[in-house]
Amino acid sequence: MERAVAPKRYLVLAETLRAAMDRGDYAPGERLPSERDLVVRYGVSRPTVREAMICLEARGLIDIQHGSGAYVLGPAASIERDETRELIEAVRGLLRRLEVAPR
Repeated sequence: MERAVAPKRYLVLAETLRAAMDRGDYAPGERLPSERDLVVRYGVSRPTVREAMICLEARGLIDIQHGSGAYVLGPAASIERDETRELIEAVRGLLRRLEVAPR
């Protein structure tokens, strides 16, 4: 019998925060609540909050400024990243059709 694997808490928190940004709870340029506030609000540990923030930053959704906080980036940053991903996938598809192995 296989055990169901629960999603990592930091991924759940990152998705929750992303959804809040999509709803407009946090506007572009707005500072997100502090780590401490997020710990209390969502009942998670500080390392979980930190990992969620790193995940959001890697996805181009926030900018973390040491000593100042995490700021929501505008939708253009996310769209630009998505367009870059699409371009990379298109190039990979062309390389596959040409039977050239990408480096």
